[in-house]
Amino acid sequence: MASAIELIHRIPMPTGHPASIAFADDGIWVADVESRDIILVKPDTGEVLRKIRSVVRRPQTITWDGAHLWEFDEVTSKLFKRSVNSGEAFLYGRAEGVNAPYLGMSVRDGVLWIIAPDQPEFTVNNNIITMVQFPRRIQAESFEAPTYSCRGLCHDGRCLWTLDVEAREIFAVDPWTGIIFTSYDLPGCAQPSSIVVTGDRIHTMDLKSNMLLTFRLDRNVRFSTSGGRRSEVDIVSPARHNGPGTLR
Repeated sequence: MASAIELIHRIPMPTGHPASIAFADDGIWVADVESRDIILVKPDTGEVLRKIRSVVRRPQTITWDGAHLWEFDEVTSKLFKRSVNSGEAFLYGRAEGVNAPYLGMSVRDGVLWIIAPDQPEFTVNNNIITMVQFPRRIQAESFEAPTYSCRGLCHDGRCLWTLDVEAREIFAVDPWTGIIFTSYDLPGCAQPSSIVVTGDRIHTMDLKSNMLLTFRLDRNVRFSTSGGRRSEVDIVSPARHNGPGTLR
C-alpha cells in the first residue's frame, strides 16, 4: 500500500530553543522561547528570511492568521497579536474558561481554536479544544482532543490538525465537532512538537535533533496499515426460519 506521508526535507533549526512553529505565505515562523526571537525560515533550504523580536517574554505558542502573528506568553499566560509589518501589538489577554498553558492555537475566518488542559496543572485528564468566535469573542464550542498528549493546532482550510507528541501521530478532525476524520504516523521523527499543515505539506519540529521536518502529504491515501498479523476468524451468522418449508 502506498504511504500517505513521505519525509522530503530535514533542515537544522535556525535557533537553539524552538517552542512553536506557524505558517506564513513564504515560509515557516519559528519562535524561540529563550531568546524571544521569531524567525521566518524557508523549510526546504533553511534560508532565514526575517527575524523579529517577540512582544512577550517567553513565546511558547504562536500562530499566523494571514495578517497578524498571535503569541502566547508562557510567563503571564496572556495572548497578544501583532502586525509583523507595523509592529503594532494588541493585548487579547486570556480566553475565558480556558486553562493555561495554551498548547496550540490556530486562527482562521474569524475563529480562534485553542488546545489546552482540561484541568489546572497536575490534575490533567485530557486536552480540550476550544473555539472563540470574533469579533464578539464568543466561546462557541469545545470538544476533547483525540488524545491527552496532543500538542499544536493548524487549520488547513478543510480540517483542524493536531499532533500526538508521544505516539508521533497526527490527526485530522472536524473543526466544529472534533470528530476524527483520519490519522497518520510521522516517520523519522523522534520527538515531534508543533504542527503546520498546508495543501500537500506537513511541517513539524524534531526537538531531539533540533530539526525542522517537511513531509509530503498524499490526501488520496485515506489510511495506512502497520504491524499486520495472520489470524483465524469464525464468522457466525444467525438466522430464523418460521416455516413452512425447508431452509437450505
